[in-house]
Amino acid sequence: MKENLIFGSYYHGIYMLRFDTDTMYLSNPVILADVALATYFDISETGNIYTAMAEKSKGGVGSYNLEKNRLTVLEKHLSFSPAPVHINIQGELLLASNYNGGSLNIFKFSSKNRFELTDIFINNGVGTRPQQNTSHIHYSGLLPDNRLIVLDLGTDEAIIFDISATGKLLNLVNVYKFPNGFGPRHLCIANDNCHIFVLGELSSEVAVLRYAKGSLILEQLVSTIPGNYLEYNGGGAIILSADKKFLYVSNRGHDSLSVFEIIYTSGNLTLDLVQNISSFGEFPRDIAIDRANKYLFSANQKSSSISIFEIINGRLEYVTTKDNVDMPVCIKFIS
Repeated sequence: MKENLIFGSYYHGIYMLRFDTDTMYLSNPVILADVALATYFDISETGNIYTAMAEKSKGGVGSYNLEKNRLTVLEKHLSFSPAPVHINIQGELLLASNYNGGSLNIFKFSSKNRFELTDIFINNGVGTRPQQNTSHIHYSGLLPDNRLIVLDLGTDEAIIFDISATGKLLNLVNVYKFPNGFGPRHLCIANDNCHIFVLGELSSEVAVLRYAKGSLILEQLVSTIPGNYLEYNGGGAIILSADKKFLYVSNRGHDSLSVFEIIYTSGNLTLDLVQNISSFGEFPRDIAIDRANKYLFSANQKSSSISIFEIINGRLEYVTTKDNVDMPVCIKFIS
């Protein structure tokens, strides 16, 4: 089976590689589009790619159509604000989170390819760590009840809104405060739709929270790195296995991947760290699982490499590393 892997790069743009699941061969990258600061992107159901982009003093979101190994620009929404650090397509909405500026831009798809800005949220505040001198929105997404959750790394907050189907913010429902210095970055929703896993970039922890009707309750905090590791580490990516029985986290600094088993007992949920394995590359900023759900890929930004791991009963077994891949920072599989 052959699969297409796309990655965004700080260095040059957006690239594609071919992966053969039978031979585990990963091809050399081919550039699809020269996009400055393609830090994050998402792929719509139609196969269009929506990426963070910057042009001169402007930043925003661009949409591209993939055809014959080239990305053709369809539309750009640029303004005099920073390029988003995270883009999340949620049904008919596109959510663009801006780390620099502490803002969230909400877009609504108005047709098959076009999208329009419908609302903006700007947060304010500070945290306790030097990296938290201002608001840094790092993630936004829809919860199981279709409320909007916004993670602010700078203020240690999860902010929950009611939001309309047309992308308009309605009521502010709740502001949940994480422990000081946690630095919420990204999240995953558990299989029971009652728990969410939030990665703390600054504290190198995963928070397990129970969610109900706009409220969050902290049930567990687990470290993603060994307790005797005292050097710098920043949490990178957090994803669930296809069966949602395991949770994977990348550690930038410790340069490792942590594997947690998700344990359900009598309506409760806990995480159990079952493995911590080298990322076989420096600064693993993003991770992704292939469409066959057999392999996990680690995008190692500072070593310009992508490492491949076979998934065996949830755990990871190292396969190989593809070097000379220009500073990969976001990776996804596409049909």
